[in-house]
Amino acid sequence: MPKAVRLPIARTAQSQPIIPAIAKPLPLERVQAVVADPTPITSSPTPAPTETTAPTDTEALAPTATNPLEDFPHFPGAKAGCLDIPSCFQTGNPLAKVAAYFEKELPAKQYEQRLEIDETDRKVYQFSRAGLTQYLSLIEIEGTGTVYVLADAPRTLDELKKAVEVPVELGNVLAQLVPETGAAGINGEDFADSINATPKDFTEPERFYESLGGVDAEGFEITPTPNSEIYGDLKVVRGQTPEQILVSTITPTLQGNGFTVSANSSGEYGGGLLYQIQKGKFTGYLNLVPTKDGTGTIVTVWTSSPM
Repeated sequence: MPKAVRLPIARTAQSQPIIPAIAKPLPLERVQAVVADPTPITSSPTPAPTETTAPTDTEALAPTATNPLEDFPHFPGAKAGCLDIPSCFQTGNPLAKVAAYFEKELPAKQYEQRLEIDETDRKVYQFSRAGLTQYLSLIEIEGTGTVYVLADAPRTLDELKKAVEVPVELGNVLAQLVPETGAAGINGEDFADSINATPKDFTEPERFYESLGGVDAEGFEITPTPNSEIYGDLKVVRGQTPEQILVSTITPTLQGNGFTVSANSSGEYGGGLLYQIQKGKFTGYLNLVPTKDGTGTIVTVWTSSPM
């Protein structure tokens, strides 16, 4: 029996073997409400001043600041739960029809999207909105129709069959850690453009990266490659120590999204403490590491213990 693969938010440099945050499925009746063709609303050329219009179902499902995927345009009639993954959606329609639907509806919902992989039985789109980037993988299964999932990197059918989901709320929590423009460091420094960590931010970068990057023989920049067991981006939160961000932001936000956060650390790694986080079948590790210059905290989430 194959070992379960932990799903490891989005990184465009390469596909990772760990399956990540897949969009939290809406109940089927809400999925159908969101994707149903809107009913045209007609009004008199001179409406009465007191006349009001009740919000439609789609308006009621407008995206919130905490979940940019709340109004994701699911395919009409798609059913959740395929391949034993709650947020895997299945339809009996062919791949071409499903792809045409998303190519029209994603821009209509203000998502930026582009086709990344175009194969006979699989198409993958990168899309983003409100600071969250995800991949929509459409996979045609002979005799069944098409399944689709949202994840932090392109997915294959084999990966989905082995998947252990990382709750999508975890990605939303990390997205909220991005500092506002002009955020100041602990000592008052201005870090307007510092959002994601680089190897230079770490005291021990080799413990977090498979490749530290650099410049090749022809002078082209090589992008650093984070460890494949790291979930999402390595976020830098300026102006807060690990203890401050754990107490003021991360713990209450995770607990508010149904996670259990260990009260005591599970040890130390890379110069920062580890805290176990759990929700459902998922167990991960929160690694809070002070930046090398002491101006903030690097937030790292491991899908398995790095120790």
